[in-house]
Amino acid sequence: MYDYSVYGYILRSEIELPFPSVVKDETAEIVELTVKKGTEFTDEVHVQFQTEYAEMSSSFVRYMIFPVENRIHVEFREREENVICTLLNIPFSLFCLGKGNVLLHCGCVENSGELFALAADKGVGKSTLAINMAKSMNLFSDDTLRVTNELVGYGVNNFAKLSKASYEMIFGNTDNKARYEQSDGKLFIVASDVGLNVTSIDRGIVKGIYLLERRGYDHVEIRPITSERIKEILLLSNVVGISYMNKYTVKYVFSLPIFHRIVENVHFFKVCMINDVNFIAENAIALETFIRQ
Repeated sequence: MYDYSVYGYILRSEIELPFPSVVKDETAEIVELTVKKGTEFTDEVHVQFQTEYAEMSSSFVRYMIFPVENRIHVEFREREENVICTLLNIPFSLFCLGKGNVLLHCGCVENSGELFALAADKGVGKSTLAINMAKSMNLFSDDTLRVTNELVGYGVNNFAKLSKASYEMIFGNTDNKARYEQSDGKLFIVASDVGLNVTSIDRGIVKGIYLLERRGYDHVEIRPITSERIKEILLLSNVVGISYMNKYTVKYVFSLPIFHRIVENVHFFKVCMINDVNFIAENAIALETFIRQ
């Protein structure tokens, strides 16, 4: 059995995963990951959810999620990498919903024990921005963030995912230190292996959510979002897997107390970034300066 720190839980897996195996909190709840190979699967992503049982399946993997039992069972075809690609996303999002928490699709940096989430549409560059900010701030979580009713955030510490192009742009060479490469070319790296600052804490209070945009701006602008309705829409759209959930599950997400606690107590900002990948460092510096004020 292999133990990993994932979203504030101890993930106890039957197979070895390419995550840092340091367990920071020995008292954390244990989530068991059981594994079976060689089952037939559906052609498209399918998600169903109830608080005591949820399921996610695709053409190469099937998850059965039991939040009350603290157990996730996965069946996959041939390659264990298929588990690595999917486990931390929709399956854990369904698990968190069953626990009354939310899993947000965002990068996250930490400063003085406070967490600042970076959310954006696919391809805007939230991971690249978070990793650039980790040269002077602390990387807390690269791609996802679990938030509890107390507005405490948990991530997958010291773990990041980048495209090869982003890796070369940030680190200046192709001699990567990836633990694993996805079929789409994304590289899984341990942040400390490439000299980034990594948080020393396993949890923090979520203070801000920054919605990133790149739409022709030639300078960085950061504007507060005050409309609760807009906050609700933005928050809902950044719940991991929301586009695959039916209307009853979406209604359930919207009814969770944590959903409204985030809207009412966390500051939301729109970040209009310079629309040029060569200015990613300038975007990072502007956001760091704003956060530290």
